[in-house]
Amino acid sequence: MVLNTKRLNKLLDRFSSLKVAVLGVLVADLYWTGRLSRFSREAPVPIVSLEKETLLPGGAANTATNILSLSGRVNLFGRLGSDKEGTELSSLLREKKGLSLHLFESSDYRTITKLRIKAGGFHTRYAQVLRLDRELPEIPLTDKDIETLIDNLSIYDALILSDYGYGSASPSVFERLKKRIRKGMVFAVDSRHRIALYKGASLITPNEEETAYTFGKEAIEEDKILEYARQLRKMSEAKNLIVTRGHAGMALVEKGRKGFLLPICGGTDIVDTTGAGDTVIAAATLALASGGNLMDAGIIATCAASITIMQEGAASASIDELRKEIEAFQNQVYGR
Repeated sequence: MVLNTKRLNKLLDRFSSLKVAVLGVLVADLYWTGRLSRFSREAPVPIVSLEKETLLPGGAANTATNILSLSGRVNLFGRLGSDKEGTELSSLLREKKGLSLHLFESSDYRTITKLRIKAGGFHTRYAQVLRLDRELPEIPLTDKDIETLIDNLSIYDALILSDYGYGSASPSVFERLKKRIRKGMVFAVDSRHRIALYKGASLITPNEEETAYTFGKEAIEEDKILEYARQLRKMSEAKNLIVTRGHAGMALVEKGRKGFLLPICGGTDIVDTTGAGDTVIAAATLALASGGNLMDAGIIATCAASITIMQEGAASASIDELRKEIEAFQNQVYGR
C-alpha cells in the first residue's frame, strides 16, 4: 500500500471548494442517557434514571453534516414531518453554517426517529441498552420535489444518495438523476438492502452485512470478501466500491482491477459505530471529487471513520482532526 501524505493533504485542501448535494432519508437520532439505578420489582428490567436527552442528525442529515465538518459545502434534500422531532431536527440543521436546506415538510408524514437508551453505572461506561425505531412504509418523493434537485444539478461537484429504504432515495430516483448529471461529477450511493439495483454509480459503499444480504448469505468468509466485493461491483456496474468491515477495515474494488484490503485506522476498541457509514461515504466522495483515486478515497474515509467511531453517537470528523489521523495512519502502516 502506497500512502502519500503530501498528496492526501492536497486533496483535503480542495474540499472547501467543493459543493455536494445529498438526497435521502432524514433521521432524528434521539439519545436518552442515564444511570442504571436498580432493577424493577414489577418486571425483570433495569431502571434507568434519565439525566440527558440529545437529538442529533441521522441518515442523510448525518452524511451532510460530515461533509460540512470536512469543510465541503452542502445542499441537503429530504423529507421531514411537522412533528416535534422534525421541527427540532430542522432547527438544528438550520443552525449549521454552510448547509443549505431543501426540506419537503408534510403534516401527513412522521419523521423517521431512532431512540437509543444508554445507561451506565458510577464506574462503568455508558452503553446502549435499548433502541426504539419509528419507521414508516416508503413514500416516494413527488416529481416536483425531484425536479427541484434536477434543475440545479450542474452546480454540484458530487451527489450522494442515502437510501435507508423509506422512499426519499430509490433506484428509480437514481435513474432519473443519472440522466442529468454532468461529465466528471461524482455520483455516490449508500443503500441498506438494494445496492445492486443502482446501476452505474461512481461509488457505492455497502457494509459487509449488506454485501452478504445481497448474495443471500448470513456472513462472508474472511478469505472471500474480495471475491464478493468484485462480484457486487460488477453487478452494480459501479466504477468504485468500498465494503466497510468494522474493525477488519475495508475491501476496495475499482473497475478493471482486482481490488485490495485496507486495514482499520487506529485501534479496534471501538466506542460507537453509529453513523460510521455516513462518514465513510462523505469523506470518500469528497476525495474522489477532489481528483483522488480509490486508494486515496479509502485511506481518507477510514481515517475519518476512525475519528467518529471513538465518539458517542453519530459524530463528525473535522478537517484538522483528519490531517492528524492520516499522519497517525502513516506511522501505523510504516511503523514510523
